[in-house]
Amino acid sequence: MLSKLAAFLLTATAFAPALFVYAWVSVSQCYYWEALYFLVSCFVLVGLCLGLLNYAKKNLQAITYTPQSVETADSETMNFLLIYLLPLITRDLATYNWQAWIVIALIFCGVVATSYSYHFNPLLVVFCYHFYKVSDKEGMSYVLITRKQLFKANNTLEVVKLSEYVLLAKN
Repeated sequence: MLSKLAAFLLTATAFAPALFVYAWVSVSQCYYWEALYFLVSCFVLVGLCLGLLNYAKKNLQAITYTPQSVETADSETMNFLLIYLLPLITRDLATYNWQAWIVIALIFCGVVATSYSYHFNPLLVVFCYHFYKVSDKEGMSYVLITRKQLFKANNTLEVVKLSEYVLLAKN
């Protein structure tokens, strides 16, 4: 189990699509160096996210998990959409206090990683992952990240534990 590091990376890499939008806005405002910085940061975060998932699938001990209940959690995507669209309506990126944004983002990631907050990452939606809230027979709830579409409970899955309450399907 990667636990705190995985939770931090899942949260931090969720900013990648927003950085892509900031790069687009930077280009439209002729801030080419800033656009390059945002794009590089975006791709680094994408690489970290995919690297985390690949590492976990290959190196963490797999367990057999049979959920007793399954509930889709992909609807969280809409909550993040507004955050990603905000840069498109900004007047001028030069007026932003980027040091404050970075500190706020780090604090946000730290709080989510050290709490039992929901680890939703819209970047994974781009890579065809789905999020489900699943519960086992003892009533313990987890967030399941998988590429499969689950339509019913009681399907046996091979998973790895990314953190205390986040499971990742191996296939």
